[in-house]
Amino acid sequence: MSGVARARLAEERKAWRKDKPFGFHARPEQNDDGSVNIMKWKCYIPGKANTDWDGGFYPLSMEFSEDYPAKPPKCKFPAGFFHPNIYPSGTVCLSILNEDEGWKPSITVKQILLGIQELLDTPNDKSPAQSEAYVCFTQRLNDYRKLGVMTYPPPLPVEEDEEEKPGDSYAGHFEHGVRQGHGKYGKYTWSNGAVYEGEYADNMKQGQGTMTFPDKSRYEGSWAEDKMDGQGTYHYSSGDIYTGSFRQGRKHGSGMYNFKAHSCQFLGIWSDGQFVEGKWVQRDGTTFKGSFEASTPSEGTFFFSGSGLVQQGQYAPSVGWLSTDALRAGTAAALQ
Repeated sequence: MSGVARARLAEERKAWRKDKPFGFHARPEQNDDGSVNIMKWKCYIPGKANTDWDGGFYPLSMEFSEDYPAKPPKCKFPAGFFHPNIYPSGTVCLSILNEDEGWKPSITVKQILLGIQELLDTPNDKSPAQSEAYVCFTQRLNDYRKLGVMTYPPPLPVEEDEEEKPGDSYAGHFEHGVRQGHGKYGKYTWSNGAVYEGEYADNMKQGQGTMTFPDKSRYEGSWAEDKMDGQGTYHYSSGDIYTGSFRQGRKHGSGMYNFKAHSCQFLGIWSDGQFVEGKWVQRDGTTFKGSFEASTPSEGTFFFSGSGLVQQGQYAPSVGWLSTDALRAGTAAALQ
């Protein structure tokens, strides 16, 4: 049967190239050596127009056995796909994919994908495959329509043998295809590895949420109109940590920045991402309090912890600290 299966799939591939439905994508995977694996296909199914699925592109794998076309392929969405007729593993439960029900050897790849597209918006409540989605669909339809997984279209390959690029995906609450979720978390995963888990409003990050960036830095806190805004903590990939206030994506207001490499910290007022006023506390307790320009000490008072002396002065470019009075006895508490 091996030769029969591969010959039929070669015909299916040719037919698909000539007559594929608009918005669909399907082609065999590549092996590690670059050769084509005709028995495994990668697909994207577009959401049907004017439905809750409209605007999404949903990844699907098709795996054919050597008994194909006597037996149907196994079709799977990513594990956890939220739909009454999709098993938790992602396997699609559809009559035309069941050899004991509606499968016929004459059914084509095109017919399978169109059938799955139709299933997305018209679940079969007589054949549930996962309990959570089934209960939500049959008992809380409004909630069901606000929950789901959407995969956004990746850049489609220009050539047939070009490597496929992944697309972004979102799992969470929707309203008419728009990401929403005040008080309810959603998860958006970018193709570059960035991940956001938190609240949404009108497709924008809004409320509380956590964003992990491609370089593994992480922000936890408040968002407004898709930007860090309010109170939060930013963990930099270098190991530095900032905790405090943000405005429109920048450090702004009261906050503390800890420098891991130098074991020191800025504590005070920030403006549009720059430290402008407060204290610079060094590892040994030596502390400068005063004004800053571009996050660099400008004018103020130094407490030198080693000697217990205090001195006022200013920093001059390429010169360093210039005193404006004599050293005198003091304590760090005097800089509070």
